[in-house]
Amino acid sequence: MTGQKDRYSTTEKQWKIDDEQLTTPRHDEMVLSLLNKPALENICSLLKYTITDDRFLIRSELPITTSSGFIIGYWDVAYLSMTGSSIYIEVKPTVDSFGKVLRQINTYRRYQISRHDIVVLYTDDKRFVDAFESQDIRVISP
Repeated sequence: MTGQKDRYSTTEKQWKIDDEQLTTPRHDEMVLSLLNKPALENICSLLKYTITDDRFLIRSELPITTSSGFIIGYWDVAYLSMTGSSIYIEVKPTVDSFGKVLRQINTYRRYQISRHDIVVLYTDDKRFVDAFESQDIRVISP
């Protein structure tokens, strides 16, 4: 025993931006609904984004890391383009706190997103749509 009982394995836990909704059936249902090409096409249609080729990878629970490999968190779903903008999606069945979700997404953006990529909040909760979109986070409902 080293005596270091309170060590954190990820910045997400250390900064207390971990997502309690990850273990809910609704979160799983929403994530699983996005893991196919028709869902990608639907999301792109809602975003008014044109897919120029078929070279997209669809990934779930995509790790976000620092340059040294430390895990910051995970994108719930990512549509990774080989030639254009990628789409990163954070799934939240409900938004318990606008500020908490905004901090989480901004932290994730800081470590992974290029300026051409698109960030999406996929949620049933429509209370903060205008606020998120003012922060360049697109909001889409199932």
